[in-house]
Amino acid sequence: MSKRLIGTHSGTGRKLIAWDELDNADDIEVLAKLRASTDGGTAGMGVGAIVLRASGAAGSENAFVFTQLTAGCSIRRYSNGGEAQLQYGGGASVTVNQWYWLRAQAIGTALKLRNWRDGDAEPGTWSAQTTSALFESGWVGIGHGATSGVLSCDFFSYGLNGAPAPGPT
Repeated sequence: MSKRLIGTHSGTGRKLIAWDELDNADDIEVLAKLRASTDGGTAGMGVGAIVLRASGAAGSENAFVFTQLTAGCSIRRYSNGGEAQLQYGGGASVTVNQWYWLRAQAIGTALKLRNWRDGDAEPGTWSAQTTSALFESGWVGIGHGATSGVLSCDFFSYGLNGAPAPGPT
């Protein structure tokens, strides 16, 4: 039997789902297999995202957001609810309702993102990388920025303190 997290939403605004077990994570790598039924556009969370070092309430979030776009990927920052792109990267292009993988890493000030379509081999290089000392720790999760739709997560793993997030076995 397959286990899958499915988040359905409507209305405006970001949709973030936290994994409470990983509250106050600092040096972390996350691997997730995601699929979205709608596209949040080139701004925001595209077709889905991994959220690291997050804190704050709705509308005043702080977080690093590692986003899959329909064409490429980006590392974004939410600071007191405001949003800024830190780094755009290439990598895989995906369409809605297509499974893809994201590997996001926040170790020290280094932020890295790797993205690829499900069924393809994981790339050996990072698709996007930058640095920021703005947030040192916070909760971990996934998110979607479209006004409505479904975000599905079929796999989620993590590694702490420099350990890699393990893949499926």
